[in-house]
Amino acid sequence: MHSKTEFSAYLVQFDKELLDLFERWRDAIKQCNSKERLMYTNWLCDFCGYVRESLIDFAEKGKLKEPLSSQ
Repeated sequence: MHSKTEFSAYLVQFDKELLDLFERWRDAIKQCNSKERLMYTNWLCDFCGYVRESLIDFAEKGKLKEPLSSQ
């Protein structure tokens, strides 16, 4: 089991990676859409939808170690 300090350090690293992923995802979306479309983009909602769809796809392909929902 991990200590609280180890877990906190893990969360800090996770936050950095998540922020980096969001920034790269947002840059890609900006390149593919018009300025008018971007004005109405809900970045948080769209990003969460992207991550959710990706996780569901991973689950369907058997790429996750654990199921997405508890039994």
